[in-house]
Amino acid sequence: MPAIPRRAGHVASAVTRQSFDFGDGLVRAARHNNADGSTGGWVADTAHVDDGAFLAPDARVYGNARVFGDAQVLDSAMVFDNAKVGDGARVMGRAHVYGAAYVDGSTVSGVARVLGMAQVSHGGIVTDQARVNGEAKVRGGRVAGRVSVKGRAWVNGAHVDGDRVIDGDTVLRAEAGHAAGEQSDIDLRDEDLLIDSLAAIDSDLFSLPQPTMA
Repeated sequence: MPAIPRRAGHVASAVTRQSFDFGDGLVRAARHNNADGSTGGWVADTAHVDDGAFLAPDARVYGNARVFGDAQVLDSAMVFDNAKVGDGARVMGRAHVYGAAYVDGSTVSGVARVLGMAQVSHGGIVTDQARVNGEAKVRGGRVAGRVSVKGRAWVNGAHVDGDRVIDGDTVLRAEAGHAAGEQSDIDLRDEDLLIDSLAAIDSDLFSLPQPTMA
């Protein structure tokens, strides 16, 4: 997992701690002080939010979760368990990032879920009802609809939509010439599809050994 620069900060300084129920009973917590002077959402004492991060009033960060840099947790989004949200990331809508998941410089929105040991980075977008689970990686591109990316699958710059399962060691990569985070020519939509193992989908997709992300 890429190292996340950690800035000086602490949870909700100068705000009175209280007991708050995140769903599993009362725990000690406090509201986060946003840098603009507004009062943000609740942060458990066991969690950490950097001073430069922004939390909306209904956002929640708890468990052993960590929110770093200028990350934003907006609307009623939640970050919990051992998840980490890094610099430049936005978690918004009713999205959840949890387990040991890592989101950095990317957006998770809608009612999307990023969990397990999944990683979303390099400007990736996970939205709608999409799920990224297991050891899956989304690096750039967009995962939307009801797509499930799991196992050790890797989506690199591709646009995947509809009602699909991407599993195993599958690699979906943008056509040569597209940098991560740019819109690619890959557009998988419409019919249900299970993409498994080392499947090749079409000439714009390549089945490769699972890469090591920098």
